[in-house]
Amino acid sequence: MAGYPAEDLCSLEWDPTDGSSFEKLLAQLTVGANGVQGDEEGFDKNHVKVHGMGYNEAGSGYGQVQWAPFALSNRHWAWTDENPWGQHFNYDAPEPHENIQ
Repeated sequence: MAGYPAEDLCSLEWDPTDGSSFEKLLAQLTVGANGVQGDEEGFDKNHVKVHGMGYNEAGSGYGQVQWAPFALSNRHWAWTDENPWGQHFNYDAPEPHENIQ
């Protein structure tokens, strides 16, 4: 992907507090309208030409493919109040918001 060897991509790490190496890669792949990469001085987050990550669709109503892995990276959160068929989705809990923002 974009000149990065597969073994490097497989070793990326994600941490919701600082993004770790995964977020650093996304910053390198993001390019502003002025040609500056997301990890370089002068990058303008309000004028992005190429985003470092994108999805084809929003994951339907549940986000099972797109954003769910990030929400679920907080091991103290679950989709619903009961497994497998809960009565309440836990999207209002703070944990998934901390991981995605």
